[in-house]
Amino acid sequence: FSLKSNLAALALLCLLCGAAHSQAIKGRVVAIADGDTLTVLDGQNQQHKIRLNGIDAPESGQDFGQASKRNLSELVFGKDVAVFWSKTDRHSRKVGTVLVGSTNANLEQLKAGLAWFYRQYAGDVPEIERAQYEAAEAEAKEARRGLWQQPKPVPPWEFRHPEPAEPIAATSAPVTASPGVATTPGQRTTGRIIGNRNSGIYHLPNCPDYSRIAERNREYFDTEAAAMKAGFRKARNCP
Repeated sequence: FSLKSNLAALALLCLLCGAAHSQAIKGRVVAIADGDTLTVLDGQNQQHKIRLNGIDAPESGQDFGQASKRNLSELVFGKDVAVFWSKTDRHSRKVGTVLVGSTNANLEQLKAGLAWFYRQYAGDVPEIERAQYEAAEAEAKEARRGLWQQPKPVPPWEFRHPEPAEPIAATSAPVTASPGVATTPGQRTTGRIIGNRNSGIYHLPNCPDYSRIAERNREYFDTEAAAMKAGFRKARNCP
């Protein structure tokens, strides 16, 4: 869209965004880092890292991480946008709403089922947008769209900060597992493959997230065939 011809519309949208968006950036999207982060080049050739407010997209190593990035790229890459923001995060990114024309890219990611509504920071989202985001996530979940196709998708904030493994209580005699059979939570096992009950994904010892699964969510297997028979599938970020 033409920025000059839409200044009046953008000003109206800024008013609708409310006090939470006190500043505006207009420019072209020149890079997409992931499903909720991009870079805008303004008219003075200054780059701005932007974190989309109110949503949290899957990390690159998670299921649907790349799909989320592609969807955002299709929405905004190479296009002129307006960003309304009021704060920066600890990575010095401006946190705001990205509009291409009158389309809210933050909201579109939720509608596509490729991001979560980031309720932890819901207070940073203007009230009118908050209701839209809530409804968009609920509708995508009901339709099993995008990441909601998974029975128990792991939110990125849990993926980034996994719970520490729970200690296994000492017993007078170790519990052993039959080859290829999963154990119940808290039991010891010699199985080298770990399945995550929350995500339905199994990890080999050389997988990046092998040791990041909380103990109570683990199931152990001796073979990949056993893991797949139990309904698990291999992590996509394994070598």
